Amino acid sequence: MDGYAILNLHARYRLLKHVELWARVDNATNAHYETGGARNFNAFANPIVVERFVAPAPPIAGWGGVRVSF
Repeated sequence: MDGYAILNLHARYRLLKHVELWARVDNATNAHYETGGARNFNAFANPIVVERFVAPAPPIAGWGGVRVSF
């Protein structure tokens, strides 16, 4: 597998004493990379050959919310 770098972002803003806004973005650059891999037989190929199989990483994702403390 090739090397990779990802950028994750997190921000918080205290709106009031007990109210906070937050946001999070994972893989902000939408980098395409693999998190794991293996070599194995591909029984669907003709003839059967050994191939590389990889597990793709998650794409860009974001969340946001309001946190209230009592």
